[in-house]
Amino acid sequence: MSIKIEVLWGPEPEGKFITLPLASGRFQKILFDRSLPKVLIVGEGKNFTFTAAFVALRRSFENVITTTWPVLSPDWSEVVKTALSNAHRNQEFLAKSDLYDTTSFTVEEVYTRYGSIFGVSPSTGPTYIGNVNATELEEHDNIIHSHCENIFFQCPHDGQSGTQHLIVSFMSSAARVQKAGNYLFLGITKDGRYSNVYGLRELIETSAPNIGYRLEGVDDITIQKILHFGYRHQARRDEDDIHDRILAHHVTLVFHREDSSSSPVNANDLSDEFASRLNIREPQRRTGIEYSDDEG
Repeated sequence: MSIKIEVLWGPEPEGKFITLPLASGRFQKILFDRSLPKVLIVGEGKNFTFTAAFVALRRSFENVITTTWPVLSPDWSEVVKTALSNAHRNQEFLAKSDLYDTTSFTVEEVYTRYGSIFGVSPSTGPTYIGNVNATELEEHDNIIHSHCENIFFQCPHDGQSGTQHLIVSFMSSAARVQKAGNYLFLGITKDGRYSNVYGLRELIETSAPNIGYRLEGVDDITIQKILHFGYRHQARRDEDDIHDRILAHHVTLVFHREDSSSSPVNANDLSDEFASRLNIREPQRRTGIEYSDDEG
């Protein structure tokens, strides 16, 4: 099984799509296990709905730390209210899109799950830490490091030209605090208007392996369940709201941390190689990945 993701935007340029192995439900199996593995969420948006949906779906605050780059003050009562409002809206939209069968949770079931974890009048939520730079995780204290066995970055974005470097810098930093066998989860959109800035071809074929990560596959299902629980994409600027445009295009890349006996490559050391390799299509040799020029 495989999935195509648009990596170039425009009228059918060469190498427009990358085809990646599908791993439906993979991150749910890892992160929603009964043992409640430790999870660090980085780069959360100011509405905190990804975190709220994540912990509600997981049924527990335990072992979850959510972080933002600026220092914010999440009002969990308002967060839950926003998430529940979006849950109904998202479910209606996804039902019309007819993309995936994620109808196992009705709106009533979502309300019940939120009530069981946050309470009737939510005033507390999972552990929150502000002023956490996702590209400098090794610089933070032990509470951050103690939750790095699973790190999740949902929809990283740093402008049209900076997103690719942001992702590689994040991955390089994560490699310094993770051990072999740990997981890194990267939430992206496969809508070509936005996915073209990720540099997925370079990331998967060159950068990730050099840093110490192997792509296990693309989970296209679990994020749909988080959307059912009210996650709303937070744009960098309110006037740039693209939630509805990418709602049915979210997927999660699941990376496995390989042997960490050697030091990971620093993101800055790869910059020159990026500059020389961008937009160059080379023969594919990695199993499970292929390139195509069209959707057919």
